[in-house]
Amino acid sequence: MIQDHQLLREFHALPADKQAQVIDFIGYLKSKLNQTEPPKHSGGSYGSLKQYSGQNS
Repeated sequence: MIQDHQLLREFHALPADKQAQVIDFIGYLKSKLNQTEPPKHSGGSYGSLKQYSGQNS
């Protein structure tokens, strides 16, 4: 499991616009936890991230 200090170090190394994307993605993940229906298979974590970020490759 990732350590808090490692996560913060990586987060602070990002430019401000990327930090904002990380915060938005955390909110997205938390909203998914609160849904009552089971999550649909999206190809794993990377697939979810690609879908969330709008990438279609």
